[in-house]
Amino acid sequence: MSIYIPVNAGFDEKKLRIDTDNAKHQALSMTVDSIPSNSPLQAFCIGWNFTFSNEEVSSTPVSVYVPLSSVNTSGGTRTYTFPLTTGWTREFTGIAGGKSIRDLVSNKRLYDKIIKAGCTVHANAKILKYKYIDGKPTPMGTYSNGINSPPNVFADCKDDIEYIDSKGIKHGNFTEFSETFKENTKSEYFDLSLTLAAEPLPPPDVVLNLPEDNSTVIQGTTVTIKGIGTGCHHIGAFVDGKFYGTEQKNPNEDINIPMEFETKITLDQVKDYTFQIKGRNTELASDKDSVLAESKIHTVHVIAPKPNSGNIYIKCIDYNTNSILSSSTLPNIPYDMPKEISSPALNNYSIKGSYSTYTGSIQAIPSIAVMQSNVISQIVTLSDSNPNAYVYFWYQELKRPKAIIDAPEKVKAGNEFTVSGVRSYCRQADAVIKSYSWSTGLDKVSGNISFANPGKYTITLTVTDSNGLTDSTTHEIEVMPPTPVANINLSGKIKENRKITISARMSDTPDRYPIIWSKTKWYIEPVIGTGATWDFGVKLRDGTVIKISSNSDQALLNGQDEFYFQARNSGVYRVTLSITNSYPANDTIKGTITVNKDEPPIVILEAPKVNLREYDNPIDSTKSKFGKIEIQDKSYSPDGDIIGKRYWYCRYNSDNNIDAKGNSDFSDEADQHIFADDITSPFLPEEKIRLIVDNENDTIIELWWYDVGKYRIELIAEEYIPEDETIKELLIPSDIRRTIATGW
Repeated sequence: MSIYIPVNAGFDEKKLRIDTDNAKHQALSMTVDSIPSNSPLQAFCIGWNFTFSNEEVSSTPVSVYVPLSSVNTSGGTRTYTFPLTTGWTREFTGIAGGKSIRDLVSNKRLYDKIIKAGCTVHANAKILKYKYIDGKPTPMGTYSNGINSPPNVFADCKDDIEYIDSKGIKHGNFTEFSETFKENTKSEYFDLSLTLAAEPLPPPDVVLNLPEDNSTVIQGTTVTIKGIGTGCHHIGAFVDGKFYGTEQKNPNEDINIPMEFETKITLDQVKDYTFQIKGRNTELASDKDSVLAESKIHTVHVIAPKPNSGNIYIKCIDYNTNSILSSSTLPNIPYDMPKEISSPALNNYSIKGSYSTYTGSIQAIPSIAVMQSNVISQIVTLSDSNPNAYVYFWYQELKRPKAIIDAPEKVKAGNEFTVSGVRSYCRQADAVIKSYSWSTGLDKVSGNISFANPGKYTITLTVTDSNGLTDSTTHEIEVMPPTPVANINLSGKIKENRKITISARMSDTPDRYPIIWSKTKWYIEPVIGTGATWDFGVKLRDGTVIKISSNSDQALLNGQDEFYFQARNSGVYRVTLSITNSYPANDTIKGTITVNKDEPPIVILEAPKVNLREYDNPIDSTKSKFGKIEIQDKSYSPDGDIIGKRYWYCRYNSDNNIDAKGNSDFSDEADQHIFADDITSPFLPEEKIRLIVDNENDTIIELWWYDVGKYRIELIAEEYIPEDETIKELLIPSDIRRTIATGW
């Protein structure tokens, strides 16, 4: 069908409305009076933007654009119809990409809910400019129908037609059109709305398919009651006018979707049975708009079995007492057809053997001597001469399994602990335990459980074996208060001027009641007489450095689960930790930190005692020679620290002075520092001494000399504390250990 919605003029009686068809489907409809024109510039509606909203169903409305499948530019008054859902039986406007608005919606599930519950519908047209080219209206834009047209050639709202700002300037995409067109278009094609009422409950309908009406079956036949219902919340079956079985609820969220009903019944009386199904469109008969639908009544004739059948009588007998445990009868067994009779399952019993005969009686119990051991079934064939058969099964009572619980007798509240039934066992040789059921809810052989509060609790274990036999046992557990256990853990180099990690993280608490670290309290104090002093500090995890100088500073440590401690003086420091968990319960512990001394390095210099001048003058080999002495530093840190710097000096006893003890006196001599120039430069007599060191921390140096006499080498060895081993903010220069030594 060719469709169009021109909008070059309005129609006073046009409005958005709801139409319905004979099948009670709904559609959005509007009527427009088009006025065709041969002017070069025209405008036509190419589609509609609809919004469906119901905040009680969803805070998010459903919005959809419905493009027309074609645009007819001829005139006339027309009605345009857009079905809300599929199934519309009347004529409707062509929709590009579907047969209903629902076909174009992405979230169909939400759309269906909103439509069903009733909603507010908003509509705005999509209007495209056209030009008459060679006498034909042509859409303005790159693509047909304006799908990807430039924004200045179509309108989705009133302001896209035209609006005037506060300065009186006109804006919009259709300002060149007539005032009549613009006013009519804005009033007739935008901001349309209506209220869509909630869908009324559909009347239910049910059809009974089985059993077939007026059919005949033999007594004892099981027949199927089967039917289908539409618009039903649930369906129930009625036999001889009385409700039978259970109601079956529609599995579909939408009751308009047909549901199937099926159940079975055994017809054990010789008579005529009547069958009917009934379906209701609401959960309760008292609900609004509730309607009950009833199917046609079917009749089934039940007749007695033909005389060429008999009965098989089955008896189960106790193996130990030869007394009857249970009896049953299989009626109407056809003649001349072998029938295998298997041993019935009896709880707490196992089959021992069986026997069959055609000459017994209903009351008779045969001697156990006729039992066929380990035979668990019998095959019998009824006939005219043997119209009945008697089958006997002997059973022996089974031994129950033994349930055993392994669990602690005392635990803390909130702590998980293991309960185990692994030692439970079967006393019947051929049985195995199939399931474990605990009063705590556990359903396996073992697992972890916990109790939130202190007290005495009894847990029960029930085991079931492969024969279906059970046994239960109990175990009492005393649940203690959930107190935490404080723990102070130390790590790092425990000596002067080194950061020592003090942590409470190794503290223990029941699983359910974690430690509240914000309530943690610390106190650190020196133990007088051990060398320890108040000259210490800490660094918190957030980088805050605190110099502890009084008791008031201790409060800054509260709420910490871990921090760094550093003391300037060796000795014993007492640490007190208090923790609290979420129960709440608390614990306090005292510990000590023995801070060791930071030992200075030990300096050892080695060099020849006597050295000769054996190197030629680099300028004149006939002149005085010079000597070279290799001096080795074998210094070390007795407590494993790093020697980070070495400062080398040299003095020459030029006047050969001696002190009061008879040793060379260098006090009036000046220090000779490391030679800083190019060592390849000539070493001449006027230079006298050259101290060669590759870098200031080198452990092997050379002394070049011209003058005969005594020389003294001085070495200052200074330790290095890595940044990751100390709180550098607390260090002062005197904290760096150094040793000054002279030699050679």
